[in-house]
Amino acid sequence: MVLEKHKHHHAGKSSRAIISASEVFDLLNLPQGITFLDAGCGDGYFSIEAALKLGLKSIIIAIDIHKESLEKLKQEVKKRKLSNIEIIEADITKKLPLKDKSIDVYFVSNVLHGFDEKEKEELVKEVKRLLKKDGKFIVIEFKKEPTPVGPPLEIRISEEELKKFLENFGFQFEKSWEVSPYNYLSIFRFME
Repeated sequence: MVLEKHKHHHAGKSSRAIISASEVFDLLNLPQGITFLDAGCGDGYFSIEAALKLGLKSIIIAIDIHKESLEKLKQEVKKRKLSNIEIIEADITKKLPLKDKSIDVYFVSNVLHGFDEKEKEELVKEVKRLLKKDGKFIVIEFKKEPTPVGPPLEIRISEEELKKFLENFGFQFEKSWEVSPYNYLSIFRFME
């Protein structure tokens, strides 16, 4: 199935109702003072949680192609007076306006399944360019099983499919958790 550019399945939808950002960050236990990229951030509920949990010394970069989603995030950032979130409107399957090796954690939640193979490959090449040595690539996706919410089964990515795909690009699987009845989270490290 070939998708047109920017016709991401379920684009603009939020996972807020099914995944607790607070619980995800408790599981991840990330250090303060890092640069955290929330790619395809949508309304930014993970970005907000990252800003709160990772502290003012951390830089949170929230990127999405949907202006409406970013507007919601900008309002929330202003309301909460958060100073450590940078918001960028961009296509995460293209080269992003960020320096090489500038990101500690590249985070993407319920986004990969909506891209075709070429777009996924472009995204992963960009992850490799952006991640610092020993940086982490954290992926949340829908389980590849029938669930009452989520994208069509045929475009979902199983944990095994994700591992194989990313290993081809030099990523090493570290661990995974179930983060909702419908979703898993996997952590990968880029091995140069």
